[in-house]
Amino acid sequence: MKSVLHISLLLLLVLGCKKDDADGPVNSFATGLEGRWKLVETEKGVVGNQGWVAVPGEQADYLIFRSDGVLIDSTGLPACCSPIAFIINQKLFEIKPQAPLAANPACSSRNCVLCPTWDIQYSGNELVVSYCDSPRRKYVRG
Repeated sequence: MKSVLHISLLLLLVLGCKKDDADGPVNSFATGLEGRWKLVETEKGVVGNQGWVAVPGEQADYLIFRSDGVLIDSTGLPACCSPIAFIINQKLFEIKPQAPLAANPACSSRNCVLCPTWDIQYSGNELVVSYCDSPRRKYVRG
């Protein structure tokens, strides 16, 4: 009888344990959004579906995501006025740097209005980003 109890407890422990998924969110982010994204269009107005306006090539802005979700500039320093989390296709992704971040001297002269969470709609090679009360911006990989 004792051995049945021990086996039952052992099975319960084995089935109840789950693998630690510490790298899961980082890996899933890295396989999708990591890299450089070029701004190609901005939405007219802030309130829904008023159409899109193309951004001329010389005015194109870029978003560069590290594999852990940290936004960086073209020199590899942290981008100024970055959010602390993204909502990617309606799933929350908290930005947790996996490597130390150097200070970006350009940020000291910026007056950031904090937008703590960006909403990102991601599909293939296209991102649509909503920044708090600003018009949406469309980016393509590049």
